Amino acid sequence: MSFPTTMWTTIQSAAKRDPDALSRFAERYRPVIRQYLGAKGVADADADEICQDLFVRVLRSDTLTKADPRRGRFRSLLLTITQRLMIDRHRRRREVELETGDWMSDARDPAFDRSWILPLAEEAIEE
Repeated sequence: MSFPTTMWTTIQSAAKRDPDALSRFAERYRPVIRQYLGAKGVADADADEICQDLFVRVLRSDTLTKADPRRGRFRSLLLTITQRLMIDRHRRRREVELETGDWMSDARDPAFDRSWILPLAEEAIEE
């Protein structure tokens, strides 16, 4: 699926909270955002939440009102917002894992493991 051509008249109408334009806006961009999230390995339920968060953020921040074809591609704006939402979601999850101790079950980092094991191995060799 390719990214749809920007519908500037729909965006301008959606910015004015026109219900039909808002519906067309969501119908046009939601599938693309969902596909992107799926390609990034985001689970379906999480992708649905991120999409919902994206549309809420776009409407609350008046992003549609500020959107202007002279300032760049609209898809770049949506991509940036989507990526920030993914990062925020990941950060919140990691914070919860650290608070609850869930991090202990699956924390893996090969570079950290090497730096942990190397001194132990050297110490064992010296003895």
